[in-house]
Amino acid sequence: MIVMRKIVIALAGVLFSCILLGKEPLWSYSAEKGFLTVTLQIPKGVYYYREGTAVSLKSLSGGKSSLKEEPLFRVRADAVSGEEVQVYTGPEKVRWIFTVPLQAYPVRVFLKWQGCSDGSDGKEAVCFMPGDREEFLDFSGRDLIVSKEKSKSRTNSVSGGKKFIFPEYTLLRSGSGYMSPEEFLAFLKGEKQESVLNFSGKSFLWMVLLIFLGGIALNLTPCVLPMIPINLAIIGGRDSSRIRSVLHGLVYGGGMALAYGIMGIVVVMTQSTFGALDSTWYFNGAACIIFLVLGLAMFDVFTLDLSRFRSGRFASFHSAKYIGVFVMGALTALLAGACVAPVVVAVLIQSGKMYNSGEMGGLFLPFILGLGMALPWPLAAAGLAVLPKPGKWMKYVKYILGILIISLGFYYGALAWESAVRFSGKDSGKNTDELYIQLKQAFQESSRTGKAVFLDFGAFWCKNCIAMEKNVFTDPAVRRELKNFIFVKVDASNTKDPFIESILKQFDVKGLPSYRIFRSRP
Repeated sequence: MIVMRKIVIALAGVLFSCILLGKEPLWSYSAEKGFLTVTLQIPKGVYYYREGTAVSLKSLSGGKSSLKEEPLFRVRADAVSGEEVQVYTGPEKVRWIFTVPLQAYPVRVFLKWQGCSDGSDGKEAVCFMPGDREEFLDFSGRDLIVSKEKSKSRTNSVSGGKKFIFPEYTLLRSGSGYMSPEEFLAFLKGEKQESVLNFSGKSFLWMVLLIFLGGIALNLTPCVLPMIPINLAIIGGRDSSRIRSVLHGLVYGGGMALAYGIMGIVVVMTQSTFGALDSTWYFNGAACIIFLVLGLAMFDVFTLDLSRFRSGRFASFHSAKYIGVFVMGALTALLAGACVAPVVVAVLIQSGKMYNSGEMGGLFLPFILGLGMALPWPLAAAGLAVLPKPGKWMKYVKYILGILIISLGFYYGALAWESAVRFSGKDSGKNTDELYIQLKQAFQESSRTGKAVFLDFGAFWCKNCIAMEKNVFTDPAVRRELKNFIFVKVDASNTKDPFIESILKQFDVKGLPSYRIFRSRP
């Protein structure tokens, strides 16, 4: 019986030790303007060594913080070694109080602890394994967010997996798409501009007409213009029949219209960002492969012989040929999405408003836009039937087109590589960390001074964003006017990043480039 009792006591002691060893102490936080309190709840029968238990802070915005008050400690005999030690004992709450100005947030909190049970209530006196933890704290002046940080993981980024606390603000105005320096200056100054794409007060039929005309204008964007000779080569082929050329143009345009229709519906119903597909490495990688294959075929490295698919019930329509033309039309429309012309964003916003208010007809507006974009191509294809007679000159034209197509392949290959590197490496986390702090400081400065904040949403894969950087933001008059704002550049290249996604949703950004001007409320 004595042996059994010892075994039971030993097993109970081991079980109790395992529970204590595997359980972290209970930490909590509270904040008010100017102060942050970190509290450690110590249960009865437990104490923590003062030397091995501490709290420290690091301001991620460069602000200064300091320890104002350390919890009281006691001196007692160590339950294990018998030596006198300085400890924090339970059952009580011990508090570290820090002086932390609002502008010093966000902060990273470093916690460490080492303690023992004192063997009271007949339990065995054991010492716990020392532990440590890092946590991220941000404070808006009213709300406090706490997020655990795991070492050597994506969540080391202060913005990774966290939602930015948006203080109250007033949106002054918003804009999108490429603007000339004069148009952009007028936008910055808040001067009213009449826009053809303003659908307010217009009937549904009038909206359809405007959107259709806007779709035609999409063919003049920087993403489509360089591809016009390539597109004509694709839909023209070697056919001399005007009817067949027109059919090619119709199928090619159908691919454009359907791509815009489906993409528009997805964007409206999922509240995502138009052009996000262009930021992925797999989309750009697929475009790279397609263009390289087409380019090599132009140099007769191999022959794309689709004639074997012409048998069967679709033989008279040369189905494989038409499928290829349709796919290339859809691909052209998707590649044009990288420019995100103002008309696209305007249509998506209007489509979303109508859909959210119960008007299902709004979902068809992106398809109407695609039809407008598709209109010129059957007409262009019809003109191919009256081209000059074939000759040796066609061989050189084919080689020139081959060079253009291969160049596009390398371009999209570079985009795919940049997307993969940017979105998988440590730099992505670093960039969002910096953006988080910039937004925090911008809101604080705007609240303190009343100065307006200008957010410039862009991406490395956005053609119009690059054009704005080179041609508009470098304009002396624009640079002078921007000094009147708190300027924050939002790199939204990775639209799948949770932090970037939350900002785009907060400011209702449907496409890039986009601009938001607001003032934070005191």
